[in-house]
Amino acid sequence: MVFKIDAYGRSNSAPDARIWKDSVSNSETTFSFNTFDNSNGWNNNTLTLSGEDNYAIINFCPIPSNPNVNGKTIEFEFRSEKVSSNNDIILTIGSQSAGHIDVTPNAAYLKVGDKLIV
Repeated sequence: MVFKIDAYGRSNSAPDARIWKDSVSNSETTFSFNTFDNSNGWNNNTLTLSGEDNYAIINFCPIPSNPNVNGKTIEFEFRSEKVSSNNDIILTIGSQSAGHIDVTPNAAYLKVGDKLIV
């Protein structure tokens, strides 16, 4: 394992609510919002983000610039609710300008830049 973050036991009222580090390489997550509350923050052992302007950047890029390289397994769990369009990207793993995975409510796409690979 090269990277692991977990929302279990996190609380909005904790003094370190804005600090979310992975337990392997100590990389820190950056949040786009300042107020942790019921709409954005830690709720029931999950990170809740509400609205298109609220997001978290997890500072780890598991996909090389050429994603056709074999040998990676990526596991993640997430839940989305009340997404307005089935084309909305709700999760991006990697860099938009290089190899990345875009996840919509209905599918996941492996891309290099704007070019669809799978």
